[in-house]
Amino acid sequence: MISRYPLISHTFVQREVLGLREAGFEVETFSVVRTDDAEILSPLDRAEAERTVDLRPAGPAKLWRHLVRPVLSRPGAVLGTARVGCRGWWSDPRQLLWRLFYVAEAVMLWSMARERGIGHLHAHHANVASNLAWLACEMTSRVGAGPTRPGGLPEGVGGGRRGAAPSAPEGTSGDTARRIIAGPKRPGGLPEGVGGGRRGAAPSAPEGTSGDTARRIIAGPKTWSFTMHGSSEFVDVARHDLGAKAEAATAVACISDYTRSQLMMVSDPESWPSYSVVHCGVDTDVYAPAPDATERRADDPFTVLFVGRLGSEKGLPVLVDAMAQLQRTIGPRRARLLVVGDGELREPMAARCAELGVDAEFVGSVGQHEILPLYHRADAFCMTSFREGIPVVLMEAMACQIPCVAPRITAIPELIEEGITGLTATAGRADMVAAQLERYALDPDFAREVGKAAREKVLAEFTTEASVAGMVEFFDRLLAP
Repeated sequence: MISRYPLISHTFVQREVLGLREAGFEVETFSVVRTDDAEILSPLDRAEAERTVDLRPAGPAKLWRHLVRPVLSRPGAVLGTARVGCRGWWSDPRQLLWRLFYVAEAVMLWSMARERGIGHLHAHHANVASNLAWLACEMTSRVGAGPTRPGGLPEGVGGGRRGAAPSAPEGTSGDTARRIIAGPKRPGGLPEGVGGGRRGAAPSAPEGTSGDTARRIIAGPKTWSFTMHGSSEFVDVARHDLGAKAEAATAVACISDYTRSQLMMVSDPESWPSYSVVHCGVDTDVYAPAPDATERRADDPFTVLFVGRLGSEKGLPVLVDAMAQLQRTIGPRRARLLVVGDGELREPMAARCAELGVDAEFVGSVGQHEILPLYHRADAFCMTSFREGIPVVLMEAMACQIPCVAPRITAIPELIEEGITGLTATAGRADMVAAQLERYALDPDFAREVGKAAREKVLAEFTTEASVAGMVEFFDRLLAP
């Protein structure tokens, strides 16, 4: 479950999904809002978009089937879910209205997941996606499936409490219990007789069962987890309900030790054992040094690459000012800025570059299948963000053996060991950024050694294989019968 999928800024989620499917997990993707066609930039993105279930936009048929009908048939469960979803916001009319929207979307998610026989929901980011996963499970606990025990779950089926291993229904083995939820696999990894995630497809009940029987088999998703990325959620902990989410989730995967520590700060210590650190990763077979790389000539421009959304949090004005300073110190060699990405700051930053005499090329947004040649054009990679999680673009650049400069904030020191796998600068300090880039420009041997060490760091800790293995272990532990 994610706010928008697929999306160029969520490629790490796509890698995780594909890796989990290859590992044998049945993974269906849900997006709160359908991604605009203009933002689907690669064939793989298009394929994922086709099999992703979107909550919005919602036409009359979708609203009737997945919202109105559940509300009419289970008003008590919906009301109880709404109490949880709106808790703490009754005195704030604007936030209360948003929370009611979340409840409506959660009911839709519950209905869609229930029809597909999904027993566990996992959300990426502690934003609306995790709100919906949480509330969909709250809905299940109030609907039940057959005789229930304390907590609202069916007799014989384990709950979502941390550390509790769900048991199989009486008279069935663990494998049989898993088949009740997942069904026999068919091509595509979905249960036989259950419709896929293609837009508009209506799932049917498993063969040989009536709709009522199928509904008794699965009441809806019972457990949920989420991946905590940060760092925007840490800016407004109350609005994101961080502490409550962390305590309500069955388990949380944190992308870094820093992220885990920040989540610990806002939640009950009893919840901490359920927080695991699972790094994001990159495909180091794809993100690799150019095979035909040649030595730069002395008169070649020193090219600094920036990759990211051109928004205020990425601090591009700091890099532009640093490039102007760099040009004054590395002469006669020319400095060039290569900017990949789009956003509201594109035109102002292009104008600022022209004003300062910075040689800059603004490429715009590109798909993952187009970005590798741009990495290979770079002599250095630089990011000047004011807040970050643990940046995947930084991992990509390091995997390509590019010497990097990054701000000394949040989890970035978990990637960059100063002077060994990269260089850092104080956030917001253009002069320090310029000085670190100058070290690379004036000492190519040092830059090459840092680039090699950077790739080794990624190979050791931040590969797609390591990330998927971490999530496989996370889900195996979480969903063990």
